[in-house]
Amino acid sequence: MKGYPQIEIAFDIKDVQLAKKIISVIRGGNLFIRANGKSCRITFKKSDLLLKVVQFINGYMRTPKIEALHRLITRLNSKYNTNIPLLGIDTTPLNYSSWLSGILDADGTFYLTWKLNKKDMPIGIIYYLRLSQKQNYTRKLDTSVNVSNYSFMLEIAAFLKTDVVSRESLEIETI
Repeated sequence: MKGYPQIEIAFDIKDVQLAKKIISVIRGGNLFIRANGKSCRITFKKSDLLLKVVQFINGYMRTPKIEALHRLITRLNSKYNTNIPLLGIDTTPLNYSSWLSGILDADGTFYLTWKLNKKDMPIGIIYYLRLSQKQNYTRKLDTSVNVSNYSFMLEIAAFLKTDVVSRESLEIETI
């Protein structure tokens, strides 16, 4: 396997205190704040820290990114003679887990606007939640790994009693 294993966790800059708390709990890791000051990330590279983070998150993944976690676990098991199991997708009901709040915070947006009459007086409120994910998770190193995010989006839609709306982005060539 090429490169050195690492785990990165990205945060909005508003959550920098949470990032610092995670570093404190894990007792290590590097915090990087982007040049634009709008986001930050924690990086874990040392083997002991990787093992701690893996133990915290193993069994709690709900998306196809579990494939990357399994690759890391396999590598750690081989290199350090550990026996960390490859736990599957977390199927805990969404109302018993804080996972949904995390994905909404990271990838969701709430919209609120007023419905106005002809005199520009508010007569109603239009509101909705938008959660956006790529249709497929693809592994950069192995393009044959192409797993759909659709199943967990359907689970969220069922929980919220709504539908999944799929949109296709078109790339426009500029001259």
